Amino acid sequence: MIIYRKDAGAYLETLFVSAIASILVTRFYLQLTNYPRLGMHGWHIAHMLWGGLFLLAANIILIAMHNPRATRIAAILGGAGFGLFIDELGKYITNDNNYFFAPATSIIYVIFVLLFLVIRFFAHKTEHLTDKDAPFKSLIQSVMKFRGFGTSVILFFIGISLFTLVRSLLFLSGRATSPYQLDDISDIMQFGSSLLSSTLAVCGALVFFKFRKFGYRLFRLSLLTSIFLTEVFDFYNHQLDALFILVFYLITLVLVNAFSDRANASKAEK
Repeated sequence: MIIYRKDAGAYLETLFVSAIASILVTRFYLQLTNYPRLGMHGWHIAHMLWGGLFLLAANIILIAMHNPRATRIAAILGGAGFGLFIDELGKYITNDNNYFFAPATSIIYVIFVLLFLVIRFFAHKTEHLTDKDAPFKSLIQSVMKFRGFGTSVILFFIGISLFTLVRSLLFLSGRATSPYQLDDISDIMQFGSSLLSSTLAVCGALVFFKFRKFGYRLFRLSLLTSIFLTEVFDFYNHQLDALFILVFYLITLVLVNAFSDRANASKAEK
């Protein structure tokens, strides 16, 4: 019999945020300092090694201690260690140890999306074991009672659709500035997936007031299309700068799921 930790979802989310933060901080620091080398006389200490050290520390803490504070620290160290490790993926899948290998960022992106899905799976498995989400659910319910909630949701998704579509059009026409040169197929695929995502969002907006459940489903499909298709090419395009957009989409997806669940629960109560 598998026994789940009742607070597993919260700790895994901490790990996820820590991993993303470590990549962003590392890339920002390296760009700010013009990619310095830590070492001398032919030696170079890659930050992947620090990632391994953090992962080891996280394991030692989990094995040696058993309390919420220790688990939280282990989650932070484990996430930071994983981020430092995966950030150097390009160096270990290329013959010339190319840290800037463009497809590596798309692979990193897919790994983080899969990690997010795993975390949501465990969070869903354990959400009935704890009432820590009660304040969040209460907040969601209060927001949904706001008089202009429906209109705000529609305008929000129409805005996202326009931003995504215009951004892809700019890349397709070559008017956007990017330090990475893409082939035509990648540009067209990004535009096609952006068009599909935008179409789903607009359809959701059109039916939202009359068929709210179906509208939420279309919004969710729009976000999933952006996450699993559009952003893969966006990562190839912009490297890790696109990570901010991924975080935005993931947060939006969590909120859409929360609003949809709350709407279904309210309908069932009636």
